[in-house]
Amino acid sequence: MHLPKIDNCYFVYRKNELKTNEEIWLKSFSNIHLVEVQNLHAKVYLNEKYCILTSMNFYEYSQINNFEIGVKINREDEKENYEEVIKQVMLMIKLSENNSSIQGDLEQYSDYSNGKLFNEISRITTKSSLKKYAPFCNAVRETVKIEKNELYEDGTAILRSTVLGKNRYMKAFNALK
Repeated sequence: MHLPKIDNCYFVYRKNELKTNEEIWLKSFSNIHLVEVQNLHAKVYLNEKYCILTSMNFYEYSQINNFEIGVKINREDEKENYEEVIKQVMLMIKLSENNSSIQGDLEQYSDYSNGKLFNEISRITTKSSLKKYAPFCNAVRETVKIEKNELYEDGTAILRSTVLGKNRYMKAFNALK
């Protein structure tokens, strides 16, 4: 069986619960990032495509002796659920110690697209012009720098799939809300 290569995998686990030999083994993989969280009871396995929430501990005993259950969330098909897991993990990390560097890594999996910004702004604004996509895009362009490759071929509007990133997204959101 051939497993696909995964760029980054975040292994979130309860503080002081990972055995030394397991930690050494996991750290031997450059694409696995260990996230230690105080008082964690959930088990979260997360990469750029999938998230698995499960009751199973990372121990052989659990695999052999326990009835376990888990849910696999596909980022592409279940975007809202995937993002909610990211938000919860980021909150856990924020409230935990020594894990702030991983927050930046996880933020890239949040949806900071122009399409999401349009939906969010059109939902909360009273300005009818911002509820139409082309005028909305012009307002965003007046607020943040948009590159040519982030526009439709004819340059009339920003691609809905354009990832603005957290800084540009928040700047545009605050200016337009």
